[in-house]
Amino acid sequence: MAFGDTRYDKGLDILLEALKRVDEEFILYIAGKDTYFSKEYIISQSKQYKEKIRLDLQFISDERKEKYFAGTDIVILPYRRIFDGASGPLGEGVIKEKVIVGPGHGSIGRLIEENHLGYIFDSEDPDSLAKVLTKAIQSEFVYDKTALEYKDTLSPERMRREYENLFQDLLKVSQFSG
Repeated sequence: MAFGDTRYDKGLDILLEALKRVDEEFILYIAGKDTYFSKEYIISQSKQYKEKIRLDLQFISDERKEKYFAGTDIVILPYRRIFDGASGPLGEGVIKEKVIVGPGHGSIGRLIEENHLGYIFDSEDPDSLAKVLTKAIQSEFVYDKTALEYKDTLSPERMRREYENLFQDLLKVSQFSG
């Protein structure tokens, strides 16, 4: 699944090119508003595997987002090097214990590798992405202890506890200084 607006920095064109080299069976859901890459572009670039593509090119409600994430095995982040920020689809995928396939550069690559969340490919390289997608499709991937610990850091309950603790610490400090 590729989720979110079809912005240039998110590299949908890299993914579409890579899939031309993937022989395994797959269904790709592309869900999100078509911004940079249009529906026509996506259709023209995926002609050789058009029966494997499912498009939902519009704003995706939280309810539909949940359905997409529940129904996918792999979350693909074909981001370009210029994208090195936070990734909502990465977080959503981790919370649902999905295999994450993402670029090896920057913070996203480190997150995937250090937390055992899936597989990385050479950024902006469709051949590398195709090889990694083939491996991800062929392999059984299960979250290990490291991945599950990272997943726990993303849970709303844990974040609430940490904010409560921070607030309590701030109250203590203000009592001593005032």
